Amino acid sequence: FAPAFVDAGHGREVLLISYEEMLSDLPLVLKKLAAFVEADVTSEEIVEMLPTFSFGHMKGDLDRFQPRSVTWKNNFQFLRRGVSGDSLTVASDRERKALANWFERE
Repeated sequence: FAPAFVDAGHGREVLLISYEEMLSDLPLVLKKLAAFVEADVTSEEIVEMLPTFSFGHMKGDLDRFQPRSVTWKNNFQFLRRGVSGDSLTVASDRERKALANWFERE
């Protein structure tokens, strides 16, 4: 995925972050996110909050972290297994290619 870019959101800036980036260096991703939303957060505060951003923490509190804005088909869980590449089990090659093409167009 790309860093922030303009016009993907019809004139709004959008920050794309991959799950792989978060697995690789979550504190760095959080610093990028804080800068993107212009949040005044120190490195120390980010380190203090890190446990609440873990997959295990979120999976243990699904009522708080499962999106409610959509109806999921076949009991789909937004928080699935917490491993890189798991999207291969829920999206077909055609669906992943369509999404990649959409990102290129937008």
